[in-house]
Amino acid sequence: MDRILDRGNKMWEGHRMVLPEHIASFHEQNRKAKECVKPELSEDAITEIGYIIEKSMINRCPVVISCADRYGIEQDRGVITKINANERWIKLQSEEDYELISFQRIVSVVEV
Repeated sequence: MDRILDRGNKMWEGHRMVLPEHIASFHEQNRKAKECVKPELSEDAITEIGYIIEKSMINRCPVVISCADRYGIEQDRGVITKINANERWIKLQSEEDYELISFQRIVSVVEV
């Protein structure tokens, strides 16, 4: 008789459901897990980055800038055409377009 009443989890199998709040919470946790944290730069690295940025602006030589984004590191290539020290950004001119990059986002700068 006990085996007839013992259905295990089959009784609840068809009643499973996920609330929209649970789905939203699940997606939010996944987004937070994928977020990237910008590495701390040493004083020497900051000085080197400043030197290369200044050299690119004066000599119009191309550079590759690695910037910390919310979900990773992205790279942009171009020539630095303007530096705004007060507002702390640089203007990177590529072949088709330009981008304003905040000093805080810069991880590395490499001459090409």
